[in-house]
This record gives sequence, C-alpha cells and structure tokens, in this order.
Amino acid sequence: MEETLQLFDLQLDPASQEALADGARWAKFLSIAGFCGCGLFVLLALIAGFKATDIAAGAEGIGYGVGVALVYFVLGALYFFPCLFLYNYSRKIKEAIAASDQEVMGKGFSQLKLLFKYMGILMIVGIAGCLIILVLGIMTGITGKTF
Repeated sequence: MEETLQLFDLQLDPASQEALADGARWAKFLSIAGFCGCGLFVLLALIAGFKATDIAAGAEGIGYGVGVALVYFVLGALYFFPCLFLYNYSRKIKEAIAASDQEVMGKGFSQLKLLFKYMGILMIVGIAGCLIILVLGIMTGITGKTF
C-alpha cells in the first residue's frame, strides 16, 4: 500500500510527495547556482577594487572603481540570503519527505516563507527607489535644477 503523508488536515499522496521532492531538487540546484553567482559578484567586487587601486596613482577613476566594487559586493550580499533560504527549504523538504516528519516539513516551509518575505521587501524597496528617481527626474525636468 502506498504511504500517504498527513500534513495538517491535508494529505500528500505519493504523486504530491514526488512533485514536492522534485521541486526541492530544483530549488537545491537553483540555490547552488545562486551561491556561485554570489561568489562571482564578490570576485568582481575584488577585481574592481584592485583595479581601482592600480589606477589610483594618477587618475580620477578610483572613486568609480571603488563605487563599482561596492555595488557588486552589496549585490552579492543581497543575493546570498535568498539563496540560503532556498537551499535550507530544499534540504528540509527532502528530509521531511524521507522521514515523514511534519515538524521538519514546517521548518522547510518557514524557509520558503522567509524567501518570499525577503524578496517581497526587496521588491518594495526597489519600486520605492524607482518612484523616487522618477519623481526627482520629473522635478529636474520641470525646474531645470539638479539635485
């Protein structure tokens, strides 16, 4: 007889368990690829920082190089946490399905909740930033003054 996993008042039949396990495998793949992307951002930040140091002797480019390095480092740091949440989600879901453990399943879904919450907050901040830039751009166009 096929084992049905009881989850709250819902049941996960074998097909649902397989779909959840398959999704967890893809989540693990995407999180590992994301960690590699974070590493590339940090590497680019280091390269930009060293390049800025090389040209510091006689150019104005140091501010630009340090700025680019800082942007890459911040992007890498911001992208690390969603990758971590996704990786933890995939690990916990696979563990919960293998052991039929509801507590671990709940911890896995809480990691997914954290991922969505983090991405939602980043989206709100990004939209707010775009709106501020749009308003400043319109004000600059109307008044002819720069801020």
